[in-house]
Amino acid sequence: MTLIVGIKTNVGTPAIVMLADAQVTDSTKKEQEIKHLNYRKIETGLTWAMADSGSINGDIALFYKLLRENPDRAKKEIKHALRSGAYPRVLGLNQEIARKSSTDDTHEFMLATRYPDLSLVYIDSFGNISETEASYLLVGSVTEKAKEYLELQLTGNSVRA
Repeated sequence: MTLIVGIKTNVGTPAIVMLADAQVTDSTKKEQEIKHLNYRKIETGLTWAMADSGSINGDIALFYKLLRENPDRAKKEIKHALRSGAYPRVLGLNQEIARKSSTDDTHEFMLATRYPDLSLVYIDSFGNISETEASYLLVGSVTEKAKEYLELQLTGNSVRA
């Protein structure tokens, strides 16, 4: 189960906090063996942080590597994606993953960026972008349980909320 949480702060300097677990489950159908691996689910650049829910593969590692190694290109690409409401490279990435293995292995993303504006967005496996209307965003397989918990914590007039 994967859960990635993004929260826009509402106290002090505007910021976004992203959280993810660091464990992935890798099962190969041939051996029916399940391996639990440590994996970095949140990748960062100079002006962005991105997390994904999907299978581990070389395509996703290359995607992040290209963004990290060329900050100017990453800024332009992310800015264009935010303005157009679609991230074509995510669509291409997921098409390639689905072609090589299965549509079950495709990725959905959470993107936090401070350029051109502070934004927290969801990117589906087709590259469509939607900005969160709430102060948080959840991505992964157990989002409903986490949403219930967060709603309980964030509602009300207490200092804790």
